[in-house]
Amino acid sequence: MEDLFLVNLCQPIPLIATHHECDSIVTESTLRIRECLTSLTSLLVERSLALLKCAKFDTAFTRHECHSGTSIRH
Repeated sequence: MEDLFLVNLCQPIPLIATHHECDSIVTESTLRIRECLTSLTSLLVERSLALLKCAKFDTAFTRHECHSGTSIRH
């Protein structure tokens, strides 16, 4: 079952715009957001499968490295 957020995000957006440029900007940005979310979802699935194979759930889900190398614990 798909997440309601993703289902709603993939629906066409009813726009009431008086300027054609606004309509195209919103449409293009929405398409770009969808592409990013699709990529992110794929990466999360790959990560989940890797975690399943290595069975390091606690470490992987509770510890994240920042770009500066600082650890963050949740």
